[in-house]
Amino acid sequence: MSEHAGFIEDEWQILDEKLFLTLGSRLTHNEFFGNHLSPRAYLVYNATDTLSLKGGVATGYKTPDVNQISPEVGTIQGGWRIVDFGNKDLKPEKSTTYEVGAYYDNQADFRGSVTLFRNEFKDKILDTDGSNVNKIPAFGTCPAGTRVRTVDCPGWGTYFNIEGATVWGVELSGDYDILSNLNLSSNYTYNKSKIKTGNPTINTPRGPMKFSETNLARLDAKSLTATPEHALHATLTYKPIKSVKTFFGANYESKLTSVNFGAGNRVRENTKDLLTFDTGVSWDANKHLTLSLNAYNIFDKVRYDEALADDGNYYWYPQEGRRFWFKVAAKW
Repeated sequence: MSEHAGFIEDEWQILDEKLFLTLGSRLTHNEFFGNHLSPRAYLVYNATDTLSLKGGVATGYKTPDVNQISPEVGTIQGGWRIVDFGNKDLKPEKSTTYEVGAYYDNQADFRGSVTLFRNEFKDKILDTDGSNVNKIPAFGTCPAGTRVRTVDCPGWGTYFNIEGATVWGVELSGDYDILSNLNLSSNYTYNKSKIKTGNPTINTPRGPMKFSETNLARLDAKSLTATPEHALHATLTYKPIKSVKTFFGANYESKLTSVNFGAGNRVRENTKDLLTFDTGVSWDANKHLTLSLNAYNIFDKVRYDEALADDGNYYWYPQEGRRFWFKVAAKW
């Protein structure tokens, strides 16, 4: 499958040093899906010397892979327990992103911003792994003495479009010079996402299957991404002398919900909050050499249950425990 794309963008100064408009567009040509135009627009207004307002809209477009649309191609899942075949009726994924924000800089000791965002996804592609669809043998029938969804008789699977998903939230940030050598910076993010499955029909070798029969409806209204709903980070930086800089950071993340697409479409909810601390120091030995030593997550706090850490049925993404970094940077 061949696909080509081109992108064009330009910026206009509508009001002298005040109002700027950026327009752009991406043209995608796919041999199966033809041409698609993805425009974007962004506006920046410098209201005063200290306040700027920004906002924009961008669209996205993603075509399926060849293995997702070709019924003749089978992708092995779960160690030969499932074979996913392409769906020729699959649609490309589309998205629209909205963003508006305000940025303030008093030109002295304080800088801050607030940004609202919303991402809308349409026709998001999922697969049928972990559903009742996989009870259908991938190759017609099972050999005598075997059962479906095993290495000897893998289950049939495919890809399909759901209605979409929505991600929205707000980002706050602040940076304050308490003293000439002491700075406090922080940022907070509220992130909420929701899957909208709709009610698609899955075409199987045994005929159409209603979505309610697949048991995939459990994904509806669940979080799209493994992102904490609340995240707060703060860092205090201190320079006792010109050549030495130290920092101390605190990081808070609320409960986490994630859907592991493509590996059984499992939904995992971890209600444990996470609070970690970091610290570090750097020294400019001379104008050419800088030495740094940092310690992250110094109290080794993680969400997972250590007794289950090696169980692949529970954890599918890494969590970083205590770690140290020593860095030598040289420049001429």
